[in-house]
Amino acid sequence: MMHDRILRIENEWKRVKGSLGKDASMSIPIPVIYAASFADAEHITGELGRFIYASKIVEKTNSSHEDYLFFSVEYSAPHDKNFYIIQEFYNHVRNAGGYYGSYHGIILVDVSEWRGHFKEKYFDIFLAYLADCRMGDLIPFFYADCSDSEEEKRLLEAVVSSYFSIIRVNVSAADLCKYAVSIFEDRNLRIDDGARIYLKDFFKEASNSALFHGTESVLHICESVVREYNSERNDQLIDEARLRVIIKDLGFWDKYYHKPTKMIGFR
Repeated sequence: MMHDRILRIENEWKRVKGSLGKDASMSIPIPVIYAASFADAEHITGELGRFIYASKIVEKTNSSHEDYLFFSVEYSAPHDKNFYIIQEFYNHVRNAGGYYGSYHGIILVDVSEWRGHFKEKYFDIFLAYLADCRMGDLIPFFYADCSDSEEEKRLLEAVVSSYFSIIRVNVSAADLCKYAVSIFEDRNLRIDDGARIYLKDFFKEASNSALFHGTESVLHICESVVREYNSERNDQLIDEARLRVIIKDLGFWDKYYHKPTKMIGFR
C-alpha cells in the first residue's frame, strides 16, 4: 500500500543522510508523483515533507508558509518568444522566503500541462533551472496528471532523471481500492472479490471528476457505506450486488459520474 512505499522512501532518505550528512539534500531521490487526484499528491508531499524537516535533511525557512509551496507550470510552446516560467518561479520562491529573501524547503511542481511535451526545449530549460535551485536547499517534488499513460510516465521520468535522482510514487485506482478495503476491515466488514473489482473500476472512473478528492473522498464513501450497511446487515460480508445498490442509493454514482449539461443559447 501507499503507506509502505512512503516508509521505503523515508528509509532511503535516512540512509542518504547518514552517509552524506549536510549534503544529503543534493542526493536524495526526488519524488515524481502520479495520483488519482491532486489532493493525493498533496497528501504524499505533506507526509514526506514532515520527514524531511524532522530529519533535518533541509532546515525549513522560518516563514508564514506551510510545509511546502505549490507551483503550477504553465505550458509554453517552442515557438513562443517569451518564456516567463523561470521568472514566475523565481518570484514565487523569493516571496515565500519573506524577510530572509530566499526559501529553503519543498515545492510541489505540477507539470501536468506539459503532458505530451516533456521533450521540448523549454521544459528542459526549466528542469535545468530547478537543478541549480537545489544548491540553495530547494527540493522539488514533481506531480503529473498522467496516471493512465505509462508511456508519458516513462518519458517524464527519463527527462527528469537527466537532472535528478528520482523515485516514482504512484497512487492508482488499485491503491484507492486497497485503502477502501482497509477502512472496511477496520470497521469489521469484509467485501467479496466481485465488490473489490467493482470498487477499483468505480474509483478509476470517479477520479476523472473534479468533485473526487482521492483518499479524502474514499474515506467519506466508505464511512457512508458502513453506516448504511450497519443499519440493515445480517452478516459481515458485503457482496458486489449490495455494494452497487448502496453506492447508487447514497448518490455517489450520480455525483462522480455526472456529465455537465451543455447550455444552449448562452455565452
